[in-house]
Amino acid sequence: MNEMGSQAVWRTVAYYALAAVLPLAVIAGWEGARDIDWGIPLSYEWDALVYLTLSKTLLDGDWTLYLGIRSGQLGAPVGFDFRDFPVPDNFVLGIVRLIGVFVGDVFRAVNAYFVLTYSLCSLSFAYMASRVGIRPLAALVCGLLFAFLPYHVLVNIGHLHQTSYFLLPLFVVVVHDIHCRAAGEGAGASVRWFGQTRRSMLGLLLFGVLLGSAGAYFAFWSVLLLCVMASSDLLFGGSGRASRIRASAAVCGAIGVTLILNVLPSILYWASHGRNPVTAARSPIESEAYALKLTHLVLPHWSGFEILNRMAAQYWDALPNQPHGPTYLGLVGALGFLGLLVVLGRRRNVGTLVDRLAQLNVAAFLFATVGGLGVLFAATVTSQFRVWSRLSVLIGLFALTFVAAELSRIVTRNRRAWLYVPLCVLVAVIGVYDQRYPNSFDFPDSIDSAEIRSGFESDRAFVDHIESDYPGARIFQLPFIETPEARHLHDLSPYTHFRVALHSHSLSWSHGAMKGRDDAWHRRVTGLEPDAFLASIAEKEFSGVALDRRGFEDRGRSLAHALEARLGAPVLESQDGNLLYFAIDPHASLPDVATPPRVNELR
Repeated sequence: MNEMGSQAVWRTVAYYALAAVLPLAVIAGWEGARDIDWGIPLSYEWDALVYLTLSKTLLDGDWTLYLGIRSGQLGAPVGFDFRDFPVPDNFVLGIVRLIGVFVGDVFRAVNAYFVLTYSLCSLSFAYMASRVGIRPLAALVCGLLFAFLPYHVLVNIGHLHQTSYFLLPLFVVVVHDIHCRAAGEGAGASVRWFGQTRRSMLGLLLFGVLLGSAGAYFAFWSVLLLCVMASSDLLFGGSGRASRIRASAAVCGAIGVTLILNVLPSILYWASHGRNPVTAARSPIESEAYALKLTHLVLPHWSGFEILNRMAAQYWDALPNQPHGPTYLGLVGALGFLGLLVVLGRRRNVGTLVDRLAQLNVAAFLFATVGGLGVLFAATVTSQFRVWSRLSVLIGLFALTFVAAELSRIVTRNRRAWLYVPLCVLVAVIGVYDQRYPNSFDFPDSIDSAEIRSGFESDRAFVDHIESDYPGARIFQLPFIETPEARHLHDLSPYTHFRVALHSHSLSWSHGAMKGRDDAWHRRVTGLEPDAFLASIAEKEFSGVALDRRGFEDRGRSLAHALEARLGAPVLESQDGNLLYFAIDPHASLPDVATPPRVNELR
């Protein structure tokens, strides 16, 4: 290798090393980041508990990737079988499993994966930029802002599958290679597939496989927007449009096949057992509720700039009941979004990357907006893809790619080339300051909340005590709450029962039986009076009852009194007072109690 080639290699290594390290440097600078106990999850409520549970079953070896999610430690006595609720996130869970090999703990593994996704977002953006001709400094700056989109911070580990958006820059590469390259580029190649060289097309198909592994939403939207590009070519494309449409169709096929393979266990399960009508039931109106508005993209939920916060507060305070998710693009991204709208209006360079980004930008917005195409799609095709506001991530990607491309164009203007570096630095400073979260990791459900931390430590101590005194116990959890997607029950969130299972190794728990399929027995026994209830669960070899006070209007006093009259005083109470554990002596006879109420009435 000559000297120039060696220098090029080192520049490439330095480029990707910076892309990986810069997000971690920003995180290290967050307030309180160095004091975090990484053995405590970054979120310990709602859907975060589901993904922690799925990750734990995988780390414990209860199930294998691509074979369906099952566990014998949950949903006792029937078991935990999640195949009625497709989870096409094997790629994400596979990374968590790999990390778990080294850290050996589900909480550290999931936390490490979440932090790693910041570097992966920056790296993938850097790769995309190098493929589409964006200069390195602009790519590093905009890739950093892409990694720290407010969406990323706020979804946290609560929607772990949504952090896989680090794969989305590959979509821009696909669009560029198929729809932006000159018709004659690579014409000297001896073998061509769909107008592409064989090597190029194989690479695009590989990207399709990866996009198909990015979760159902991102895979679906990649196909949807590629169809938009193909439709644009069909109506307005010039020479070579047939090849571009076929290439788009091939990539869509790769995405679709991969997505089907990810959910194949569920498909096979439904073929033999029938569909479950009450699981993952969606209504078209939910697509309206989970859509976004233009204001959601350009007005911050928070910003480092107080003037922006005051402007946004006037809007949010005037409409306090308006739902809005983590859809803010950041100041730089918002300007890029508006810039792409201007580009679409001018349309001077049809077929360039910027022109394609402008088309994709407006198409994504039309699908995601309130009363938009997404709602019509839900009403006429399927309502399974209901959270159209998540398209804000793709809109942010298009906007920041446009900003990076415009910064790179400065270098080509001889009289303004000197502005390139100062402008990139200015964009980085403004963008990072604007998108920084005010209290670093101290966002809702985070570990810096004293209540969450104490709850985590209380649950761990509670389970450790049971495992020490009652190893191998099978425990029935009260109140009964269905899985998944149940309603909030008093102060008990739908997945809180999973918390104790996350800390256990030898115990089995009743929570987790699939609603509409495996939970009929659980519903029946909790409808019995206490004596019959205890006799029924004893027949199934349950040796204890865990009562969560948060699920009762009277904090469980009535039911605890009824259980105490039959089993004696609880042998254990959690540190926070939320959990009680009653041991069942299989040899003891139950006392007679006059006119006992049913278990599910003691609320």
